[in-house]
Amino acid sequence: MWLSPALTIVGQAIIPGVLTDRSVGWAIASVVSVAGVLASVAVAVALSQQRDREVLLSERIATEAKALGSPDPRRRGLREERGTPARCCIHPLEWPARWLWIGTIALLGVADVVALILTRV
Repeated sequence: MWLSPALTIVGQAIIPGVLTDRSVGWAIASVVSVAGVLASVAVAVALSQQRDREVLLSERIATEAKALGSPDPRRRGLREERGTPARCCIHPLEWPARWLWIGTIALLGVADVVALILTRV
């Protein structure tokens, strides 16, 4: 599932070529643009669902670890045990990557529509 953003970006790299080609008719370009936007929406939904599943699995693992007498294996849990606030980390590797992916995919979806409109006017 985590490959879907990367694969969508690869697909989105092809779409502007189709949308800006004047030999492609309005109807086909419109369908390609809509397909690009729908692919972007599908990836955003898939990423959100995947994140929810990750959180649920992480909580389950933490519960099982606690039942076995082990410490919380999650990074946030480890930081809190050390007495450091959980929201202290601003290192780029700690940023929620799903929002970066969703933002990128959303911009590519907007670019599809803009390319369609600007090249067909």
